[in-house]
Amino acid sequence: MDDLNAVRAAIEYSTEPRVTFFDDPAVDRVLGITMAVAQEVGTVLERLDTMERLLVQSGALQAGALQAYVPDAPVARQRLAIQEAFVTRLLRVVEQELVALRTEQAGARGAGAGAAAATRAAAPDPSRREGGRAADAA
Repeated sequence: MDDLNAVRAAIEYSTEPRVTFFDDPAVDRVLGITMAVAQEVGTVLERLDTMERLLVQSGALQAGALQAYVPDAPVARQRLAIQEAFVTRLLRVVEQELVALRTEQAGARGAGAGAAAATRAAAPDPSRREGGRAADAA
């Protein structure tokens, strides 16, 4: 059974009501998504461990080389940009809510020009969208 059929079978099988842990069903959904992502990360870590072991066994990589690796300045800058872009995508929803809240607060003060300035100040900085992915890809 391929992965797509396995997912379809799991969806069809899950006819029982979901167990809830919180009063707000949205929190339960977020928890479910978080746990699914945690399972995927666990699988990726397992596969990465397997790749490292196979590379060491084949002689393509020395044992401990990954742990001993220290990136040079250009690589460190590139990794930082990738991490910042990832965090930006990860927190995009929270950032959008903050912008909406600031816009709403500025509008409540009745400052027409001030509200526009507050919206611009609260808007995400597009220059921080790096890491090789489009800003709206998240």
